[in-house]
Amino acid sequence: MKFTVIENLEGNYAKTVNADGTKTTSAKLNYGLYTTLEVNNLKEFDEALDSSQSNHAIFLGVHDIDMGYVASSPNYNYIKNKHKGSNVTKWEGDNFKFGNEAIILFDIDVDGKHNMHFDNYQDIVDVFEELDPQFKNAEILIRPGSSSYIYKEVDGVKTQVTGAGSYHIYVMCKNVDTHLDIYKEQMINRAFELGYGYYRLSKNGSLLKRQVFDGVVFKPARPVFEAGTVCNAPFSQNRPKSFYRSGNMIDCSKLPSVIMPDALFNMRLAKNKAKGTKLKNALF
Repeated sequence: MKFTVIENLEGNYAKTVNADGTKTTSAKLNYGLYTTLEVNNLKEFDEALDSSQSNHAIFLGVHDIDMGYVASSPNYNYIKNKHKGSNVTKWEGDNFKFGNEAIILFDIDVDGKHNMHFDNYQDIVDVFEELDPQFKNAEILIRPGSSSYIYKEVDGVKTQVTGAGSYHIYVMCKNVDTHLDIYKEQMINRAFELGYGYYRLSKNGSLLKRQVFDGVVFKPARPVFEAGTVCNAPFSQNRPKSFYRSGNMIDCSKLPSVIMPDALFNMRLAKNKAKGTKLKNALF
Protein backbone atom coordinates (compact mmCIF):
# COMPACT_ATOMS: atom_id res chain seq x y z
CA MET A 1 0.00 0.00 0.00
CA LYS A 2 1.49 3.34 -1.06
CA PHE A 3 1.51 6.73 0.63
CA THR A 4 3.55 9.93 0.36
CA VAL A 5 6.06 11.52 2.71
CA ILE A 6 6.61 15.28 2.42
CA GLU A 7 9.88 16.78 3.70
CA ASN A 8 9.60 20.50 4.39
CA LEU A 9 12.64 22.28 2.95
CA GLU A 10 11.89 25.52 4.80
CA GLY A 11 11.63 24.38 8.43
CA ASN A 12 9.28 22.36 10.65
CA TYR A 13 5.71 21.25 10.12
CA ALA A 14 5.30 20.15 13.72
CA LYS A 15 3.86 22.34 16.45
CA THR A 16 6.27 23.79 19.02
CA VAL A 17 5.66 24.33 22.72
CA ASN A 18 7.87 27.20 23.85
CA ALA A 19 9.46 27.52 27.29
CA ASP A 20 6.74 29.96 28.40
CA GLY A 21 3.98 27.54 27.40
CA THR A 22 2.92 29.34 24.22
CA LYS A 23 2.48 27.28 21.07
CA THR A 24 3.80 27.94 17.58
CA THR A 25 2.40 26.34 14.44
CA SER A 26 4.32 26.36 11.17
CA ALA A 27 2.42 23.80 9.09
CA LYS A 28 2.74 25.54 5.71
CA LEU A 29 3.28 23.40 2.63
CA ASN A 30 5.13 26.03 0.62
CA TYR A 31 8.16 24.10 -0.57
CA GLY A 32 9.11 20.49 0.00
CA LEU A 33 10.37 17.21 -1.36
CA TYR A 34 7.93 14.34 -1.71
CA THR A 35 8.68 10.63 -1.84
CA THR A 36 6.33 7.70 -2.40
CA LEU A 37 6.72 4.85 0.09
CA GLU A 38 5.07 1.42 0.14
CA VAL A 39 4.19 -0.84 3.07
CA ASN A 40 2.67 -4.31 3.27
CA ASN A 41 0.45 -3.67 6.29
CA LEU A 42 -0.42 -1.09 8.93
CA LYS A 43 2.21 -2.49 11.30
CA GLU A 44 4.89 -1.43 8.82
CA PHE A 45 3.04 1.84 8.30
CA ASP A 46 3.14 2.49 12.06
CA GLU A 47 6.90 1.88 12.08
CA ALA A 48 7.33 4.31 9.19
CA LEU A 49 5.31 6.96 11.04
CA ASP A 50 7.42 6.43 14.17
CA SER A 51 10.45 7.56 12.16
CA SER A 52 8.79 10.84 11.11
CA GLN A 53 10.79 13.98 11.77
CA SER A 54 9.47 17.40 12.81
CA ASN A 55 9.75 18.61 9.19
CA HIS A 56 7.73 15.68 7.80
CA ALA A 57 4.07 15.36 6.82
CA ILE A 58 2.27 12.60 4.94
CA PHE A 59 -0.33 12.44 2.19
CA LEU A 60 -2.37 9.23 1.94
CA GLY A 61 -2.70 9.79 -1.80
CA VAL A 62 0.15 9.36 -4.28
CA HIS A 63 1.52 11.09 -7.38
CA ASP A 64 2.02 9.36 -10.74
CA ILE A 65 5.76 10.06 -10.36
CA ASP A 66 7.33 8.56 -7.21
CA MET A 67 9.54 11.50 -6.25
CA GLY A 68 9.78 15.23 -6.83
CA TYR A 69 9.39 18.69 -5.42
CA VAL A 70 6.04 19.94 -4.16
CA ALA A 71 5.03 23.57 -3.90
CA SER A 72 2.03 25.70 -3.03
CA SER A 73 0.36 27.49 -5.94
CA PRO A 74 1.87 30.93 -5.10
CA ASN A 75 5.38 29.41 -5.00
CA TYR A 76 5.02 27.00 -7.93
CA ASN A 77 6.65 29.07 -10.70
CA TYR A 78 9.55 30.06 -8.44
CA ILE A 79 10.23 26.47 -7.38
CA LYS A 80 9.85 25.18 -10.94
CA ASN A 81 12.45 27.70 -12.18
CA LYS A 82 14.73 26.83 -9.26
CA HIS A 83 14.64 23.11 -10.15
CA LYS A 84 14.53 23.20 -13.95
CA GLY A 85 14.43 19.71 -15.41
CA SER A 86 13.08 18.19 -12.19
CA ASN A 87 9.56 17.08 -11.41
CA VAL A 88 7.77 19.92 -9.59
CA THR A 89 4.08 19.65 -8.72
CA LYS A 90 1.45 21.60 -6.80
CA TRP A 91 0.13 19.91 -3.69
CA GLU A 92 -3.29 21.47 -4.25
CA GLY A 93 -5.78 20.08 -6.79
CA ASP A 94 -5.80 16.47 -7.94
CA ASN A 95 -2.08 15.86 -8.47
CA PHE A 96 -2.08 13.36 -5.60
CA LYS A 97 -4.78 10.71 -5.91
CA PHE A 98 -6.26 7.67 -4.23
CA GLY A 99 -6.08 4.44 -6.17
CA ASN A 100 -8.47 1.53 -5.83
CA GLU A 101 -6.67 0.59 -2.61
CA ALA A 102 -5.43 3.12 -0.06
CA ILE A 103 -4.83 3.78 3.61
CA ILE A 104 -7.69 5.91 4.94
CA LEU A 105 -7.67 8.09 8.06
CA PHE A 106 -10.48 8.68 10.53
CA ASP A 107 -9.50 11.66 12.71
CA ILE A 108 -11.11 11.99 16.17
CA ASP A 109 -10.89 15.14 18.26
CA VAL A 110 -11.67 14.28 21.87
CA ASP A 111 -14.61 16.29 23.21
CA GLY A 112 -16.26 14.94 26.35
CA LYS A 113 -19.20 17.33 26.02
CA HIS A 114 -20.49 15.53 22.92
CA ASN A 115 -20.03 11.81 23.70
CA MET A 116 -16.50 11.98 22.29
CA HIS A 117 -14.63 10.82 25.40
CA PHE A 118 -12.60 7.61 25.20
CA ASP A 119 -10.89 5.95 28.17
CA ASN A 120 -8.79 3.61 26.05
CA TYR A 121 -8.16 2.32 22.54
CA GLN A 122 -10.80 -0.39 22.87
CA ASP A 123 -13.47 2.28 23.37
CA ILE A 124 -12.57 3.68 19.95
CA VAL A 125 -12.58 0.24 18.32
CA ASP A 126 -16.02 -0.45 19.82
CA VAL A 127 -17.47 2.74 18.32
CA PHE A 128 -16.16 2.01 14.83
CA GLU A 129 -17.34 -1.59 14.97
CA GLU A 130 -20.76 -0.17 15.78
CA LEU A 131 -20.58 2.31 12.90
CA ASP A 132 -19.61 -0.35 10.37
CA PRO A 133 -19.55 -4.11 11.18
CA GLN A 134 -16.64 -4.50 8.72
CA PHE A 135 -14.42 -3.00 11.45
CA LYS A 136 -14.93 -6.15 13.55
CA ASN A 137 -12.53 -8.02 11.30
CA ALA A 138 -10.55 -5.07 9.94
CA GLU A 139 -6.87 -4.36 10.24
CA ILE A 140 -6.67 -1.18 12.30
CA LEU A 141 -4.03 1.21 13.62
CA ILE A 142 -4.73 3.89 16.23
CA ARG A 143 -2.18 6.57 17.14
CA PRO A 144 -2.52 9.44 19.62
CA GLY A 145 -2.56 12.84 17.90
CA SER A 146 0.66 14.79 17.42
CA SER A 147 -0.18 17.27 20.21
CA SER A 148 -1.25 14.68 22.78
CA TYR A 149 0.25 13.97 26.20
CA ILE A 150 2.35 17.05 26.92
CA TYR A 151 3.96 17.30 30.37
CA LYS A 152 5.52 20.15 32.36
CA GLU A 153 8.31 19.49 34.85
CA VAL A 154 8.69 21.70 37.92
CA ASP A 155 11.16 20.84 40.71
CA GLY A 156 11.58 17.35 39.31
CA VAL A 157 7.84 16.61 39.21
CA LYS A 158 6.09 16.13 35.87
CA THR A 159 2.47 17.24 35.56
CA GLN A 160 0.30 16.40 32.58
CA VAL A 161 -0.72 19.51 30.64
CA THR A 162 -2.64 17.85 27.80
CA GLY A 163 -4.03 14.35 27.50
CA ALA A 164 -5.34 12.61 24.40
CA GLY A 165 -6.35 15.64 22.38
CA SER A 166 -7.03 13.53 19.31
CA TYR A 167 -6.60 10.09 17.77
CA HIS A 168 -5.73 9.00 14.25
CA ILE A 169 -7.47 5.78 13.19
CA TYR A 170 -6.03 4.18 10.05
CA VAL A 171 -7.57 1.36 8.02
CA MET A 172 -6.67 -0.17 4.66
CA CYS A 173 -9.52 0.13 2.17
CA LYS A 174 -10.45 -0.99 -1.34
CA ASN A 175 -12.79 0.54 -3.91
CA VAL A 176 -11.56 3.88 -2.57
CA ASP A 177 -11.41 5.76 -5.87
CA THR A 178 -15.01 4.89 -6.75
CA HIS A 179 -16.82 4.75 -3.40
CA LEU A 180 -14.96 6.67 -0.68
CA ASP A 181 -17.14 9.79 -0.87
CA ILE A 182 -20.44 7.92 -0.51
CA TYR A 183 -18.93 5.61 2.13
CA LYS A 184 -17.88 8.65 4.18
CA GLU A 185 -21.36 10.20 3.92
CA GLN A 186 -22.98 6.94 4.96
CA MET A 187 -20.62 6.69 7.94
CA ILE A 188 -21.62 10.23 8.95
CA ASN A 189 -25.32 9.31 8.69
CA ARG A 190 -24.66 6.19 10.71
CA ALA A 191 -22.89 8.26 13.40
CA PHE A 192 -25.98 10.46 13.79
CA GLU A 193 -28.18 7.38 13.89
CA LEU A 194 -26.22 5.97 16.81
CA GLY A 195 -25.97 9.21 18.77
CA TYR A 196 -22.37 9.98 17.79
CA GLY A 197 -23.33 13.13 15.88
CA TYR A 198 -24.32 16.60 17.00
CA TYR A 199 -24.80 20.17 15.81
CA ARG A 200 -22.65 23.09 16.93
CA LEU A 201 -23.39 26.78 16.59
CA SER A 202 -20.63 28.67 14.76
CA LYS A 203 -19.48 32.20 15.61
CA ASN A 204 -21.51 33.63 12.72
CA GLY A 205 -24.67 31.84 13.86
CA SER A 206 -24.74 29.01 11.33
CA LEU A 207 -25.42 25.42 12.41
CA LEU A 208 -22.45 23.09 11.92
CA LYS A 209 -22.90 19.35 11.55
CA ARG A 210 -20.32 17.37 13.52
CA GLN A 211 -19.78 13.71 14.38
CA VAL A 212 -17.35 11.46 16.20
CA PHE A 213 -14.79 11.73 13.36
CA ASP A 214 -13.73 14.70 11.25
CA GLY A 215 -15.61 14.73 7.95
CA VAL A 216 -13.09 16.79 5.96
CA VAL A 217 -9.91 14.68 6.13
CA PHE A 218 -10.85 12.16 3.43
CA LYS A 219 -8.68 13.77 0.77
CA PRO A 220 -5.57 12.33 -0.89
CA ALA A 221 -3.48 15.48 -0.35
CA ARG A 222 -4.70 16.33 3.14
CA PRO A 223 -1.54 16.90 5.25
CA VAL A 224 -1.26 14.57 8.23
CA PHE A 225 1.32 15.24 10.95
CA GLU A 226 2.59 12.30 12.99
CA ALA A 227 6.01 13.40 14.24
CA GLY A 228 4.85 14.77 17.57
CA THR A 229 5.35 18.18 19.15
CA VAL A 230 8.68 19.96 19.46
CA CYS A 231 8.91 20.67 23.21
CA ASN A 232 11.21 23.15 24.92
CA ALA A 233 12.04 22.72 28.62
CA PRO A 234 10.29 22.48 31.00
CA PHE A 235 7.86 20.76 28.61
CA SER A 236 8.12 17.24 27.18
CA GLN A 237 5.92 14.76 25.34
CA ASN A 238 5.30 11.10 26.10
CA ARG A 239 2.67 9.60 23.82
CA PRO A 240 1.49 6.03 24.56
CA LYS A 241 2.37 3.20 22.23
CA SER A 242 -0.01 2.95 19.29
CA PHE A 243 -2.70 0.25 19.02
CA TYR A 244 -2.45 -2.29 16.20
CA ARG A 245 -4.67 -5.23 15.25
CA SER A 246 -4.24 -7.38 12.17
CA GLY A 247 -7.21 -8.07 9.95
CA ASN A 248 -8.91 -7.45 6.62
CA MET A 249 -9.43 -4.47 4.37
CA ILE A 250 -12.54 -2.29 4.53
CA ASP A 251 -14.57 -2.43 1.31
CA CYS A 252 -15.90 1.09 0.68
CA SER A 253 -18.50 -0.28 -1.73
CA LYS A 254 -20.17 -2.15 1.15
CA LEU A 255 -22.06 0.68 2.79
CA PRO A 256 -23.18 0.49 6.43
CA SER A 257 -26.97 0.45 6.57
CA VAL A 258 -28.88 3.45 7.90
CA ILE A 259 -32.49 3.14 9.02
CA MET A 260 -35.26 5.64 8.22
CA PRO A 261 -35.76 8.74 10.43
CA ASP A 262 -38.96 7.46 12.12
CA ALA A 263 -37.32 4.19 13.03
CA LEU A 264 -34.27 6.13 14.16
CA PHE A 265 -36.38 8.29 16.44
CA ASN A 266 -38.11 5.26 17.97
CA MET A 267 -34.79 3.53 18.55
CA ARG A 268 -33.23 6.59 20.20
CA LEU A 269 -36.38 7.23 22.22
CA ALA A 270 -36.35 3.71 23.64
CA LYS A 271 -32.63 3.97 24.35
CA ASN A 272 -33.02 7.21 26.29
CA LYS A 273 -36.45 6.79 27.84
CA ALA A 274 -35.01 5.94 31.24
CA LYS A 275 -33.18 9.28 31.25
CA GLY A 276 -36.34 11.20 30.40
CA THR A 277 -34.65 12.66 27.32
CA LYS A 278 -36.90 14.67 25.05
CA LEU A 279 -35.50 13.62 21.71
CA LYS A 280 -38.09 14.62 19.19
CA ASN A 281 -37.57 18.34 19.56
CA ALA A 282 -33.83 17.88 19.70
CA LEU A 283 -33.54 15.73 16.61
CA PHE A 284 -36.23 16.95 14.23
